Amino acid sequence: MFQIRPGEQVLVDGKVLEGRSLVDESSVAGEPAPVERQKNDRIISGSINNNGTLKVVSTRSGDQSTIAQIARLIEEAQNSKNANPTRGGSNCRNIRVRYSA
Repeated sequence: MFQIRPGEQVLVDGKVLEGRSLVDESSVAGEPAPVERQKNDRIISGSINNNGTLKVVSTRSGDQSTIAQIARLIEEAQNSKNANPTRGGSNCRNIRVRYSA
């Protein structure tokens, strides 16, 4: 069990045991507004604790954490792009965007 204070980044995925806080998950989940987290809620690695102190138990860390999985997917996508630089190019050649006023 560990504490996450206001302004601290969440380093592991976990479950909130005590406390209540608004958590900024925008960099991980794309959620535009902070989400309230309280007892029994999950918390995602890579998010930022905004205003309250949370006591959390780790559920996933290291290579199994959400932020590590996202990083791995990005790396795989970048490697697959580099391996085949023309991929998708021929499919997008005839796309036109129309704007109407």
